[in-house]
Amino acid sequence: MSTNGRYDTPADGGQYSVKDDTSPDGETSNAAHSANDLWQAFAASAGNAALRVVLTLAFALLVIVVLGQVSGIPAEAASMAASASSPPVDASSAQAASDDAATLASLPLSPIALSHPPQAADLASLRRGAAMFSTYCLACHAAGRVRFGQLRALGFSDAEIAATLNPSGAPLSGAMHAAMPAASAEKAFGRVPPDLSLAVREKGSAWLYTYLRSFYVDPNARMGANNVLVPDVAMPNVLAGLQGEQNAIFVRATQNASNTAEQTRKFVRFEAVAPGSMSAPAYDQAVAELVAYMAWMADPQSVERRRLGPWVVGFLVLFSFCGWGLMRSYWRQQP
Repeated sequence: MSTNGRYDTPADGGQYSVKDDTSPDGETSNAAHSANDLWQAFAASAGNAALRVVLTLAFALLVIVVLGQVSGIPAEAASMAASASSPPVDASSAQAASDDAATLASLPLSPIALSHPPQAADLASLRRGAAMFSTYCLACHAAGRVRFGQLRALGFSDAEIAATLNPSGAPLSGAMHAAMPAASAEKAFGRVPPDLSLAVREKGSAWLYTYLRSFYVDPNARMGANNVLVPDVAMPNVLAGLQGEQNAIFVRATQNASNTAEQTRKFVRFEAVAPGSMSAPAYDQAVAELVAYMAWMADPQSVERRRLGPWVVGFLVLFSFCGWGLMRSYWRQQP
C-alpha cells in the first residue's frame, strides 16, 4: 500500500480499496480539508478569546456593583460623576440669569394683602406685649404720649416697671423716651425712628401685624434686611432672633394701570433660611400681643373702660327699667 493513498469503503460493503491521493481529485480534497481545519481552528481560538474577554468584563462589573453596594460610592467620585454627566454651565446663560434677577429686583413691588392678628387683648397678653415692646422696641422708638406709671393699669408693680420695663431709668412720671439719642439713630438708620404712641391709630393693627411678619434677608439692604410691605425699609429686623431668617420669593407680574401695562414684582411666599427661638405659631402670637399692647398705648384707658363697661351697661338697664315703671305709675294716676 502506498503512503500517498487512503482507504475508501465500497458502497456494497466489500473490501477496502486504496485510492491514490496523487491524482488531481485527491489533491483537491486534501486542500479543502486543510482549509476547513484551519478555519475551524481560527474560529475556535477567536471565540474562546472573545468569551474570555466578555467573562472578564462581566466579573469586573459584578465586583464593582458588589463593592458599591457594600461601601457606597465616595462623595468625590459621586460629584465627579455628576459633573461629568451634567452639561457644562454656559457663561452666557449664567450672566443672563444674573441680569434677569437684577431686573426683577429693580421692579416696583406689588401691594400685598394685610393679615389680621388673632385676639390678644386680655391682661396677660398685654403684659407680655409690654415686656416685648420694652425689650425690642424702646431702645430706638419712643412712646412719648405714654408714661411709665400708666403701666400700673396692666398690673405691674413699681418694682417690676423699674426692673424690666424702664431701660432708660426715667421716673415713673416720665414719658417713654427711646434709649438711643435721636442723632445717633438718624446716623445709624438714615432717619429718626418714629414715635409709636399712636402707630395703631395711624396704620391699624392689621398693618403693624403684617409689617412685623414680613421681613426677609436682603444683602443689598442697608441693614441686611428688607420688608415686603415696606420696600427699602430703614429698620433692621430686630425680631429675627425670635422669628428666624427667611427669604422672599418674587415673580414677574404685569399690572394694568391707566391702560398701560406695567411690569411689577409680585410676592409669592417666604422660604425659611435659619430657624429662630420660636416656632411660627408662637411668633405670630407674640407679634399679636405686641400689636395689642401698642393698641393699648394708643388708648391707655381701654382696659379700665372694658372693666367698667358691663357695670355701666347693667346700671343703665336697671335705671331704664325703674324709669319705665315710674312712668307707668305716674300716668296711671292721671284722670
